[in-house]
Amino acid sequence: MRPLSMISVAVLLSSLCAAAQTETLRSIKQKYLNKTVVIKGHVYVSTDRDKGPTLSDWGFAYQDGDRYKSDPMSDLPAVYKGRRAVVIAIQLHELEPARVNAVGEQISADDTVDPYFDLVVRFDDGKLALTIARPFPFTQRTAEQVIEYTDKVYTVVHQIHAQRFYKRPGKWRRQCEFLPVCVGDMEKAEQRLVRIV
Repeated sequence: MRPLSMISVAVLLSSLCAAAQTETLRSIKQKYLNKTVVIKGHVYVSTDRDKGPTLSDWGFAYQDGDRYKSDPMSDLPAVYKGRRAVVIAIQLHELEPARVNAVGEQISADDTVDPYFDLVVRFDDGKLALTIARPFPFTQRTAEQVIEYTDKVYTVVHQIHAQRFYKRPGKWRRQCEFLPVCVGDMEKAEQRLVRIV
């Protein structure tokens, strides 16, 4: 599974974006546990020919005791995008030690406010998958804006990975320290840029 991106592609993104900023793990469980959801996410195409397209931020899951874990070596294939699945577990992303309040009463993990959590789903074929989610986005964007932004970020990442850098003319480029490289002036590039070995 890919590391948590700044804006996680979450299940039912529009519902999560509209959630109040005081969600607790308990209220999230009440909303989503045992509900059918549609799997969303950006399709990542690996340069590894043996590995087909996968869904970013989703991975196959397995049960380990009373918690679910993501298998780091197996990303969820892109064929699962758009499929329906049932939410079978919602757990704190990282299990925290027991906490107490000012009066000395133990605080339940379900009372954690605005938690990072793992959302675990089961598909009709019996496979389990897990994604890391958060009850609200880091910005006040609409669900459509978050999806558009996330798609742009992944497009740029793939272009960088494929070493495709498009020249965009404009006044701003004069300020770019890599301008000599782009225009092929290697003498100036050697003078300006420091080579890190």
